[in-house]
Amino acid sequence: MISVKGRPQQQGSGTRSHIAFLLLLAVAGILAIRCDFEKPTSIWELPDDESAADGPAITGILPADSSIAGVGEIRIEGIRFSTELEQNLVFFDDTRAEIVSFSDTEIIVKSPRVAGDAVKVRVSRGGAFMFSNVVEYRMIPSVVTLGTLLAAEAPAGIAVDAGGNVSVSLATGIVRRFTPAGSADYDAPFLSALGMKIGPDDHAYALWNLRRRAQVNIFSSEGTYVIPVDTTVTITCDTITSICDTTTTVNYTDWRFAGLGKEGFDLDFDADTNLWVANATELTRIKPDGSSSTEGTYTDTMTSVRVYDDYVYFIETSSLGGQKLARSPLHSGGTLGSREEVYDFSAIEELAGVTIYSFTFSSAGDLYLATDDSVSAIFVNYADTGNFEHFYPGLIDPPILYLGWGIGSFLYASRAKLGAPQILKIDVRRERVPQYSAPYHGREF
Repeated sequence: MISVKGRPQQQGSGTRSHIAFLLLLAVAGILAIRCDFEKPTSIWELPDDESAADGPAITGILPADSSIAGVGEIRIEGIRFSTELEQNLVFFDDTRAEIVSFSDTEIIVKSPRVAGDAVKVRVSRGGAFMFSNVVEYRMIPSVVTLGTLLAAEAPAGIAVDAGGNVSVSLATGIVRRFTPAGSADYDAPFLSALGMKIGPDDHAYALWNLRRRAQVNIFSSEGTYVIPVDTTVTITCDTITSICDTTTTVNYTDWRFAGLGKEGFDLDFDADTNLWVANATELTRIKPDGSSSTEGTYTDTMTSVRVYDDYVYFIETSSLGGQKLARSPLHSGGTLGSREEVYDFSAIEELAGVTIYSFTFSSAGDLYLATDDSVSAIFVNYADTGNFEHFYPGLIDPPILYLGWGIGSFLYASRAKLGAPQILKIDVRRERVPQYSAPYHGREF
């Protein structure tokens, strides 16, 4: 009985061993087959074998060299894209872009808010095993903050010299200069300047009011005050605390370049080095020697002024809050022609309920408005279409009080939001019309 029971037990054990051996052979075969498959080195790269033949592929991106992050559209050309919207996914680094239109060879997306010199662009198509190939693409920041301001340092006037240095008047009573890289270069003591422009010898001309009377003072590129008798006084300020040297008495009246009889709001140079001041209801011309004369008298208060294309443009603000853009032709000898109305802003639907603080022009004749609008605090009126549009909607928060052109395509803006002041550096290039500053006569002298 023992031998009969033992023999079947030995035979069953052998069967199980045989089955285990066969299983080991099968696993080894599967592993051998998998070892022959060449994996991609990362999920962003296509393998060299036929497994990627049905996946999407990028063959080009337009604009070809770069785009401004968050502005406009980008066209991605390629093959094997899906003809169904939900089957296409486009990524800029880890950010999914919004698709505007698509076909099996082209996808147009809204430019995402992703900035970098080598942003990785890739496409995924539903049903394909792999992503497309990766294309590195330059995305230029559209709006950046220049330097750092304290909560009480609300900026007002801005002026940019020929070297790209940015001088900004702050509510704490100083003018701070920033290098093009954004570091604070110096602080100069000053009452808050409503308007500033660079003039002869790269000096900054600043407009402020003393007992509701406009004054214009000058300080040099080294942060020293320039007195009209060709002498200078140096006053040092701590760039961290904004506390100035108290051993020196600041007498702004003695150091002024010119004094006017009414409240001033803004100023700009013409091609003959005359300064034009929006001086309450008057347009005042300050000659290079500091003497002044009233060249135009109007009904409403002028709150901003620009010289462009042989005209003096100005914004008129009525006592009821209505605003208009008007101009007077600039004749030889510094005299003005009759007033011409350009826009009644209250009649423009896009500007309903919007307050305009200042304006400027581009080289293409486009009009930029600094406002308090919540969608974008800068409006642009394109010269080629006549349309008023939000400029970079969602990227520029209100309020913007002052605009100043920098070098090339950069526009600087003072944002004076309570507790969160900023100086914005805005790249205004567009694909259809290159944008640069209108002739800035002050920097030409």
